[in-house]
Amino acid sequence: MNTPTSLLAVENQVNRKPILYRFAYFLLTGLIRPLLLDLTIEGSENLPPPPFILSANHLNWSDSLLLVCLSKHPTFFMGKAELFKNPLSSSFMRSLACYPVKRGEMDRNALLESMNILKRKGVIVLFPEGTRSRSGEMGFFEAGAAYLSLKTGVPIVPVGIKGTYKVGIISFFIPKKHKFLLRIGKPLQGGGISSFKDEVVKLTAELNSSIIELTS
Repeated sequence: MNTPTSLLAVENQVNRKPILYRFAYFLLTGLIRPLLLDLTIEGSENLPPPPFILSANHLNWSDSLLLVCLSKHPTFFMGKAELFKNPLSSSFMRSLACYPVKRGEMDRNALLESMNILKRKGVIVLFPEGTRSRSGEMGFFEAGAAYLSLKTGVPIVPVGIKGTYKVGIISFFIPKKHKFLLRIGKPLQGGGISSFKDEVVKLTAELNSSIIELTS
């Protein structure tokens, strides 16, 4: 079990900002966004100080790149565990502020890493649909973001993404070819219901409603 090592790596990433992450962030926000992307961000005033959870609809591989543009703080993403199986690929993924999750099951290690990132005042991204939409329509919302928010006392910031559906890797980098919109909603934070399970359900429903409104 490699939980202590992985948690230490996460703490170092939050405190130091990995070099590769900083380089990628500079390329994305300093060069790619101003020169190539027609990206509009609305509601930036709704972003609280870290820690917080960014939770957005998921249409395309490029959603993650756009979400990085929202915060100057290291933004952490879950990646499928298969990408972390050997030391080289694991080191590369972690240097980009990613950490592993086993899909289709309750991954305790991923949960612990998520909680530790938030404890160290980091920002994590969770796509409540769990995977990209194949139809462009919003899918079923899983309860992970609400669960983490309630366990840590950290707010969820809902984000509506528009314009990325079916954008290809090559066309994404064609200057100003696509219009992208990130619409940031007001932070959500549960509380006031005695049953934790009921509170998770309630907060998940609020998140769903908020993102539907932000993407309308």
